[in-house]
Amino acid sequence: MVQNIVPNVPKPVTFLLPDFLAEWPYERRLHPDFGTVDVEAADWVNENRLFNEKAQRSFDKSLFGLLGCLIFPLETKAFCRVGCDLANAYFVIDEYNDVAEPEVAAQVCDTVMDVLRNPYKERKEGDKLGIYMQGFWQRALALTKPGAPCIGQFIDGFDLYMTSMIQEADDRETKRVRMVDDYLQLRRETFGAQATIAFLGFGLELPEEVLSHPVMKSMTLAAMDLLCLTNDMHSYPVELARGIAFHNIVTSIIQEHKLDVPAAMEWLENFGKHRVATFLSGIDELPSWGPEVDADVQRYIENMGYLVRGADAWSYESERYWGEKGQEVQTTRIVTLFPEESQEGLMTKEELKAAIVL
Repeated sequence: MVQNIVPNVPKPVTFLLPDFLAEWPYERRLHPDFGTVDVEAADWVNENRLFNEKAQRSFDKSLFGLLGCLIFPLETKAFCRVGCDLANAYFVIDEYNDVAEPEVAAQVCDTVMDVLRNPYKERKEGDKLGIYMQGFWQRALALTKPGAPCIGQFIDGFDLYMTSMIQEADDRETKRVRMVDDYLQLRRETFGAQATIAFLGFGLELPEEVLSHPVMKSMTLAAMDLLCLTNDMHSYPVELARGIAFHNIVTSIIQEHKLDVPAAMEWLENFGKHRVATFLSGIDELPSWGPEVDADVQRYIENMGYLVRGADAWSYESERYWGEKGQEVQTTRIVTLFPEESQEGLMTKEELKAAIVL
């Protein structure tokens, strides 16, 4: 079912931010090389001049390198550096697509996927996005063996991510609001969750029988959903202010269940708790594949756990969603929306077209 309804939020409105990760056993951890790898990754964004000066300052305040160090806290320094690049890449692409018309979103997709499939191809002069992504991808490939299955899994996941961004751009043009199940299926792709979890396999080659086991697939899907739910609840006020909240699970809940914002957030919290329970119960339900494989499986599960926790922690600690009030929101969980306060994205449609060259 599809409704072309603009989100209608009373103004102002106060609600409690969901806390479905209250019982999540993976506590906040920060990679020991924070302060080094995140700076190197930020310099790579600046060197490629992906934004104008004003937008770059705003991008820097979001601390995407901090995100990389929070979601990959157990990995090597080299891995975490690439993880910071990946975090930056997601949000560069996200900002590009927030202003992209469907045909331009397709051009962004073509550029990125050409880099992933042809990592050593010479990029055209002026292809800022392509050159940036090539640097990230070449560093990522150095983390694992040539031809490792995780490479193909990452490319496939990123292809889903990029293709779904075209659909999101089309939804934005038509102001399409999807129902919850339909939305979540697309959101797993627009968030890049599958590619991110595939990235956890770089240097940790799990047998296909492990990854395809029904319990592991259920746990992985739950982790993907928790990443999406976390991002959507934090980004909802900003997206509402920017007039782009059509692609957000809170809007889908409001429309499908005929709820106001506070009730929708309560619904989201209960749904998130069910996804947490699915992940945690799966840990005890997994079979044994022998001591060596089991150790890798345990590490993989921990990596997913810290991935979810790190994404939530970063949402409070950066200025991306809550400005300077992140710690206050985390403590009180009280949020007041003022939808009449509009915000702009980091770039215009004209700047976007100038940043990609096929």
